[in-house]
Amino acid sequence: MGDFNTVVDTSEVCGVSGDIRAAMDEFKGFLTETGLITLPMQGNTFTWHNCSTDSRSLWKRLDRMLVNYT
Repeated sequence: MGDFNTVVDTSEVCGVSGDIRAAMDEFKGFLTETGLITLPMQGNTFTWHNCSTDSRSLWKRLDRMLVNYT
């Protein structure tokens, strides 16, 4: 179990978030190295919101279930 607070793809972010590519690449590398895969998710596209109602509003998909088959 972990709390990674990052996304795997830009489709998992809606709103201004700065440059997230380095964190995405690092997380993808971690998943590859450990052999973990993300199980399909149902329901809302985004699982976190920064509670801002102005132009800084940010939505992300941070919740995920990771498994391996080994």
